[in-house]
Amino acid sequence: MYLICPICKSTLSLSEKMYKCENKHSFDVAKEGYVNLLPVQKKNSKNPGDNKEMINARRAFLESGYYTPLVDHITTMISKKVSSTLLDAGCGEGYYGGQIADRLKEINILGFDISKEAIKKAAKKYKAQSFFIAGITDIPIQDHSIDTYLTIFAPIDAAEINRVVAEDGNVIIVSAGPNHMKEIAEEIYESYIPHDYDPTSVLEPYFDLKNKEVLTFNITLEDKEEIKAMLQMTPYFWSANEEAINHILSKNITITCDFQVHSFSKK
Repeated sequence: MYLICPICKSTLSLSEKMYKCENKHSFDVAKEGYVNLLPVQKKNSKNPGDNKEMINARRAFLESGYYTPLVDHITTMISKKVSSTLLDAGCGEGYYGGQIADRLKEINILGFDISKEAIKKAAKKYKAQSFFIAGITDIPIQDHSIDTYLTIFAPIDAAEINRVVAEDGNVIIVSAGPNHMKEIAEEIYESYIPHDYDPTSVLEPYFDLKNKEVLTFNITLEDKEEIKAMLQMTPYFWSANEEAINHILSKNITITCDFQVHSFSKK
């Protein structure tokens, strides 16, 4: 599984449902199948990452299939390169990795997230994959062992990505395009400020930009529970007042899905 000890960095080996290193640090495999590799001293809070409500909302929305065009696009990108091991960084409840695994069965997919609730849910459903709890700044993966590093709407640490990705590996970063879900933001804020995130400047010390693509499509939500799930998986839900939320839930809504997909190779 390419895992290393988060404490001493030596190789972890699996023995009787427990990962152990040569220095006798050990990490149990949970009943759901994941392993917690985020030591207490490296947590920034008692329960870091997305909470159970957000995770359940994300699964409900994503499994409705609205983001299938994004999954298809990413899968096509990955299939163009011979990739034996893909790291789904910040994998959440595992939807994207699960969809890719269904389409590209020859790829070994590892997923990690800082949220215990997310990883527990991912491991419980996607039994063919390997999941562990970890943060982006200290990934317990062996040096240069990952062929494709994929992250979707998650923060990045350039130096750590450079460490875990193989010399001929590639990096795929999916982030919000300028108009992503602008209709929701317009309901909540007085004015809409387009997203302007660009990972290129962050990765530039270690990686060259190979390609940048924009994927844009619209979805229409008519079911109140689906609209609520969509809201709850975004930061908008947690900053909006009750009046704005109720107004959004009271009607059918068409939303712009706007994604930037950057791909990089090592310098």
